[in-house]
Amino acid sequence: MTSTHTRYEPWLQAMLAVARHYRLDFSEEHVRVVVNQESQSPHHLVLEDMARQLGLALRSVPADVSLIDPWRLPLVAELNDGQMAVLNHMDKHGQLSIQLSGDGGLETVVSREALSQRLKGLFLLRPLNAIPDARVDDYVKPYQKNWFWTLALKDWKRYGDIMLVAMAANVLALAGMLFSMQVYDRVVPSQSVPTLWVLFGGVMLAILFEFTMRMLRVHIADVVGKRADLRISDRVFARALRIKNSVRPKSTGSFISQIRELESVRELITSTTIGTVSDIPFFLLFVFILWLIGGPLVFVVLLAIPLLLIPGLLVQRPLAHLSNEGMRESAIRNATLVEAVQSIEDIKLLRAEQRFQNQWNNTNDVAAGVGMKQRWLTSLLMTWTQEVQSIVYAVVLLVGCYLVINGDMTTGALVGTSILASRTIAPLAQISGVLSRWQQAKVARKGLDDLMQRPLDDPEQGKKVHKAHLQGNYQFNYAAFYYDEEEKVNDLDIARLTITAGGENRGAGA
Repeated sequence: MTSTHTRYEPWLQAMLAVARHYRLDFSEEHVRVVVNQESQSPHHLVLEDMARQLGLALRSVPADVSLIDPWRLPLVAELNDGQMAVLNHMDKHGQLSIQLSGDGGLETVVSREALSQRLKGLFLLRPLNAIPDARVDDYVKPYQKNWFWTLALKDWKRYGDIMLVAMAANVLALAGMLFSMQVYDRVVPSQSVPTLWVLFGGVMLAILFEFTMRMLRVHIADVVGKRADLRISDRVFARALRIKNSVRPKSTGSFISQIRELESVRELITSTTIGTVSDIPFFLLFVFILWLIGGPLVFVVLLAIPLLLIPGLLVQRPLAHLSNEGMRESAIRNATLVEAVQSIEDIKLLRAEQRFQNQWNNTNDVAAGVGMKQRWLTSLLMTWTQEVQSIVYAVVLLVGCYLVINGDMTTGALVGTSILASRTIAPLAQISGVLSRWQQAKVARKGLDDLMQRPLDDPEQGKKVHKAHLQGNYQFNYAAFYYDEEEKVNDLDIARLTITAGGENRGAGA
């Protein structure tokens, strides 16, 4: 704990100086607690969390003294010896007024040239929220509708890497089609065995690179998905811990079930879903190549598109209804389980085991029925898409045979076109699975939105009162306390009570 305190103390002093500059409300003790609790976290995450607890946003900028100008002040500078400096003012001669960590807020004047010799890093610290406006702040809730996508797409640049890798993999996937065309059109008629082995070596090399690209895409997608999952889980669980007791769900089991819906939302950011979505844009590339090689055969694939998409869109409404019903039954089942375990002694005392068992069995029966209907619709979509793929392959061969017979296409082109048609349909065939997961995630997201909108005990945007030392001497006059917000029946009434500094007060009740 001592090493952690020493490491982050200069940063804390610098951040406190900036927070005071912007007249922000904060608790220094609370920030120190956060530092001690997150001592094992990565350095940059601890700094960002420290800044957020003070109502600030932290951004790193290039360590270039030419970026220092009066419009950007205050800035925080990290020096080579580990000290932190807050750059407060700058005159027309380039002289800087700075506060060094450990100087107790006293300012030192240095030149930009002297600072550049010791400068290691520059950081911007700015308030998270704009200056409060009394006309609207009382009516606007600090809830952001796009909170989920803001966290999920924070690493949006990595999705560009995924698209680049997907492009390489899909282009390499054309090697099998080209190999088939060359074998049937050139190797077999000329009986050229050396050419066959050269082509075979090339296609095996392309398959190896394609495999590498697809595994690389899975790895990048998993890393991005893990980071997004950690950010979303952290935000939701932190919110759940800080919800006011008066608006917390009455059933503990239902509350737990609501938080567990993160599992359904997590399906949207898995490597399987990301891989499917990244392959869809290359459908147009395959269609274009299919038109170049097969000519009119491209219409077979285009006619199959409605057969794949329309059924998937038609089942969205029943899937949405089943997802809502499934979420409700899951919450009831979880509530029954948790409350039965928590109250097992009361259940035995009242001899209500059979009643709870019947309730559990009935809830499971309904939940299993809903799950069976969902699986049936999903299986129907998956089976239908597989059959459409087989139909497309067969129809391409059927129409292509007439083109070969008429001399409009070679045998190799027909074989390559049939392979390419199946490859073209494959990304669209996986959309049905994505759509089914989308409905479950959509319902789960609605429950999480309801959770995120509930008021907190200590909102980040709320005004805070900081009192470093409490002297005691409290006095209560006609104070009352109750638990139930709806009934508002007083559980404790205090006509008059005085608590002196250092004194002791004891209470007894039934």
